[in-house]
This record gives sequence, structure tokens and C-alpha cells, in this order.
Amino acid sequence: MRFGQHIAAARQAGELVVQPRMGFDHPTKMRLGLQAVRDASARVVGTITLDSYTRVGDLASTVQALREGKELNGYPIVSHGTKRTREMLEGIQANNFPIQVRHGSPLPEHIFASVLACGIDATEGGPISYCLPYGRTPLREAISSWRRCADLAATSAANGHVLHIETFGGCMLGQMCPPSMLVAISVLESLFFIQRGVPSVSLSYAQQTSFEQDVAAIRALRHLAARWLPNTDWHIVLYTYMGVFPRTEDGARDLLRQSVHIALRGGAERLIVKTVAEAHRIPTIEENVQALELAAQHWRNLQAEDKNTGYCELAHYETVLSEATTLIESVLSLHNDVGEHIYFSACIRNRFGNEAAERFKSDHVRIRNPNQKIALSLLKSYDIEDISEINLTALVRPFENISFSNPEDFRYVWRDYLKKDLQEAITGNVDSPIKAALDVLRDVRDTLRSVVEFEGLNEDSLINSFRCNFSPMCALLAAGPPAVRIEQLLALEAAGILSIVGPSVTVDLDITHDHFQISSPQVPGQVHEVTQLIDSRIPTPSLTQSRSLLLQAMMKRGLIKPYKHPDHKGLCDGGIDVLPESFEVVNIKGCANSRIFAIGLPTELPRWFTQVGSATPGTKSRFTLDAQAVANGTLAALSQPYQSMEMLESEGVES
Repeated sequence: MRFGQHIAAARQAGELVVQPRMGFDHPTKMRLGLQAVRDASARVVGTITLDSYTRVGDLASTVQALREGKELNGYPIVSHGTKRTREMLEGIQANNFPIQVRHGSPLPEHIFASVLACGIDATEGGPISYCLPYGRTPLREAISSWRRCADLAATSAANGHVLHIETFGGCMLGQMCPPSMLVAISVLESLFFIQRGVPSVSLSYAQQTSFEQDVAAIRALRHLAARWLPNTDWHIVLYTYMGVFPRTEDGARDLLRQSVHIALRGGAERLIVKTVAEAHRIPTIEENVQALELAAQHWRNLQAEDKNTGYCELAHYETVLSEATTLIESVLSLHNDVGEHIYFSACIRNRFGNEAAERFKSDHVRIRNPNQKIALSLLKSYDIEDISEINLTALVRPFENISFSNPEDFRYVWRDYLKKDLQEAITGNVDSPIKAALDVLRDVRDTLRSVVEFEGLNEDSLINSFRCNFSPMCALLAAGPPAVRIEQLLALEAAGILSIVGPSVTVDLDITHDHFQISSPQVPGQVHEVTQLIDSRIPTPSLTQSRSLLLQAMMKRGLIKPYKHPDHKGLCDGGIDVLPESFEVVNIKGCANSRIFAIGLPTELPRWFTQVGSATPGTKSRFTLDAQAVANGTLAALSQPYQSMEMLESEGVES
């Protein structure tokens, strides 16, 4: 565990570990660069940055460039081979000078194999942070590749060679992400590695434009790392500003000094520096060394500073910590038993307090297998083995397969069930285990939309699995009336104004007496006779069956058409076909109309769960963002030349 021990020794000595971004294509120059870094007047870590061809797996181009003597923008570790790289590192990599390979690959198995074969101390990246910002590799493929890499690292650690892995989550999209997201991704990627058996990790954060906010974000990251990564070798690494760098040398140095100041106040143990050449070209070895020594000297100059938290830092800290915690817990709650993690955490909090609940969260995350039920041994260790797991089917159909002896028997069970559910609702979605768990369904709706909408699933899966099974369950459990409506319902029933028929209602028409007969096969001895019947359920949207005169006329003129799935087998007959981003309607010729838009219920099928426009307070729901897109499109259309209805029709079919 040489890398982690080197950082721990520096922390003990009160020193900041500084590290360059540096990579050269020829082993001789790479060795000279590492030697110069090792000999700098600073506590340092060496860096081998790989070339672009190796990052994307284009090893043939790397080999060709080496044969033709073309310069590469980094060290081609795979193409140089194990023997040559080991020779390059001979006598340089040591306990007081560990080396890290930096690469930027979303599919890095070939890189990990070479790093481990060469006996190098550390590497970096992650399944999210090296996938989304760097190309078009599907996230599923990146996660699978990084899982195999983590397994390689875990096997190596078991055999005595610990490969330290630094998550790149703290940079992600550079200046385009809020701090809480960077913090959350760093924690989640670290958990990803630890759960696969990697024993030593570092969590990253990239300097942004607000000093107080950056300090607060690093402190929040430390807090969350201590909570989620107990009994793990971890530390924090800060990246000097990843945006457009100052063009003047004085400006570049000032920005580097500010990153050192942030590291000191936030509590980062390692800093990856940038040089005065950052805005102009790849830096020389000498410029890298100068940046390292400047950072180390400024760290020493700052040691006398008061490190107490200021008011602005504290305000940012609380915000980042709260938002990042919500993101982390929401992701960790995505499990085959929805909300299992949050459910049992809330149960423990209610019985034994917050401290026990926090310990359980950490223990559960470390040992959990997402494809298995929660370990009974873990429940026993917290004395909650008596608590039943969540049964979503029972929650959706609480009276299924129950035969009641008479109507009063059913009403008694119904009232008791509603009163208990009402009490859970009043307890709230934090302290009520069941409501906390079900709230996860609401929280992940937007995530699910991004997966299933606009051909995200094939037609069979969309209709037979998602729409027929999951979607009704989600609608029943994650949406519904507020608690006051349940209280009103119980009051109306108790006053005799409202009668509850029972489950699996059947409706028959009595033509002789001119009324409807309503009954439940599970509640014998009760038939309700009514003269008026109102179906208040939201009908499944179908453009071809719509009674709307407006939609009928628009479809007749060819201005709109029903959505059909690309692998159409006749299962789908849904809402209006629209473009995914602008929500411009698609006419019968397959062309978008820039002056007609559709959102909400009329677009159900290409979209999902459009009947609910609300969301978690303080967030922008998908519905809000859709409406904003339509508003923007409308304003853009108004700036264009006027089109008459005849012109619009000519884009469709003749009426």
C-alpha cells in the first residue's frame, strides 16, 4: 500500500503532496521527467500520462507512430511493453516516490493490465467520470469494463501488490457541474471500487471559481468519505483549476497559489498542479518542477494562517453536504428491493437513534450485493431481524386473495389499513421507513424516463413488462392524494355518505330496473344499485380513439400522427408523436412542425408518467423542463415569418 502510506506520512508531517500532469512518448525522456520530479524540493508523486491512442484503445496507431518516429502526446505504456517500462522505472519508483498512471480511458482493461504488470503504484479514473466527459461509450459498457478492472486490482491486492485508484469524479465536466454532484460522484465511484475489493482510494475535487465554495465542498467530501468509507485507506486530492487558464505567468501562478490555499483550508492531502504554460502548450520538465516547488513553498508560507471555518464557507458546506448526501443515498437506494437501504436505515433510526442508523448505512453499503436480498446476519447484528422486508405486491394489492365474511368485516379491515397508512404519511418520508423507501420511486422517476422514453426499450419490454407491470405499481405507490384527502375519505365513510364496495369491483347493467349493480366477489352479501356511473380514471392516451375535436381535426389534416415504436408490432397505439428535445409535433410525412408543440398527457407512450407535473420541492421536474423547452421553441417560432394554416397543412397532407 505504498501510495497510501506515502500520503499518510506527508499528512503526519504536515506537508502537502504535489503532483504534475506529465507524459512523454519516449522512455528515456519519461525517465528524465520522473527523475526531475523526484528531486524537486517538495513532497511529490510521479505521474505517467498516457497518449491519446492508448486511451481509446487504438494500439495499432500507437505502434505505427512509434515506428515512424512521430511524436505522441503521452507515454504509450501498452505498446512499449512491460520489460521496457520496468527498465524505465528501475531505481526511480520507491517508497518515498510512488508513481501514478493517468489515462482518461472509459474502457481501460488493457491499461490496467499493463499498469499491474509493470508494478506501478496507482492509477485513476472511474466508470462515470471517464465515460461521460470523454466520448460516446455507452455507460453500461464503461461500468462493465471498470468492474473487471476493479476485480483485477482486487486480485492484485490479495497477492500483495496494492494498486491505489483515484476517482476522477471530482472533475467530471469541469466547470459545468455543481459541487454537490462532483462530491457525490467521487464518493459513489470510491464505493464502487471498495465494494469490488480495492483497499486504497482517493476522492477528487476540481477547483472552481468560488474560494469559499471550494473549501466547503472539500470539507463536505471529507465528511462523507469518513461516513461512507470507514476502515478504508482514503485521502482527498484537489485538481488546480480545470477551466480556461490565465495566459500571463503571474495570473497562472496566482491561480496555482489559490488552489494550494483551498487545499489547506479544505483539508486536501494531495494537489495536482498546473504550470505557467497551461494556456499555451504542453509544459516542459522544468516548468513542471517549478510549479511543484511553487506549490510546496506556498503551502509552507500558509501554515500560520487561522484555519477556522468562516461564515460563507459554513453556509456553502451545509448546502453541498445536504445535496450530495441526497444524491448518494438516492443512488444507493436503487436496488432489486426498491428502497431496501433507506427502509432498514429508517427502522434502525426509529428504534436506536441516528448514530446506529449511520453505522448501518456504512455496513450495508460495504457488504451489499445488489442482486441478493439483504444479509440476515446484518439484520441480526442490529437487532432488527424481526422487521419484515418490503413487499411491493402486497402494498399494491393489500386485499388480494382475501375473502371477507361480510361487508362489515371488510370495512373494518379497510378502515384499519387506511388509518395505519395515514399514520405513516403523517410520520413523513424521513422517519417512516415505508414512506422513505417508497419515496425512492418518486425520486427516480426522471431517471427512469431517460431510460425508457423514445425507444429506450424494445416494444415487447415497453408494453408487456414496463407499462403493464411496473408502471401501474409506480403510479399506485409513488403518487396519490395528500394525507388530508385520506382523512376526508375516512370521515365521509364514517358518516355514511360514502360506501366502499371492496376489491376487484364488478359492474353489471340491470336493464329491467334501469340501474347498475356494483359488487365485489371478495365481499359477499353486498350489491350496490346506482343510476349514475362515473369513470374518473385517467384513460390510456390514444390519438386514434381520442374524442377531442381539436386532435381529430389535426390528425385528419395530417398535422399530427400517432406515435409508433420503430419495431412496431401493433402493440403500441399511443399519444402524439413528437421530437424528443423540442416537443415539436411530427406530421404524417414524418416532418417536425416548428410552430406546433405537445407535452403532457397527449404525448404518453413516447413519454412516460406525464400525468404528474409535480416533483420533489426545490427541484426542476422533467415536466417543468419540457415546458421551458416549449416556451423557448414558441419564442423562436415567433421570430420566424408567419405561416398560414394552409402552409402548415401543406407540410402535412392535403385536407
